[in-house]
Amino acid sequence: MQGIRILTDENGHKFVEIDLQIYGELWEDLFDALVIRERAGEKREPWSKVENRLIRTGKIRGSLVSSRHRPKRRKKLKNFRPTSRS
Repeated sequence: MQGIRILTDENGHKFVEIDLQIYGELWEDLFDALVIRERAGEKREPWSKVENRLIRTGKIRGSLVSSRHRPKRRKKLKNFRPTSRS
C-alpha cells in the first residue's frame, strides 16, 4: 500500500510508518480512537466542575456555554396527577 510501510526491528517488534501527507486525516481519527480507549477507565468529572475551576484559576472569564444552551430546570408542579389516556 502506497504511503504505509510495516517495519520490524532486530527484536521482532513491528512498527508502522504512515505518510501523513497522504493519510494525515485518517491518522488523526486513529489517534483519537486510541486516546479514547486509553482513557476509558478514567474517572469522569462533570463539566460544571471543570468550568468553575477554569474560571477560578483565571483561564476563562465567565461561562463557555450560553444560558440559552443550558438545560432548563423544570419546576415541580404541585398536586400534579397524570391523566390516563384511553
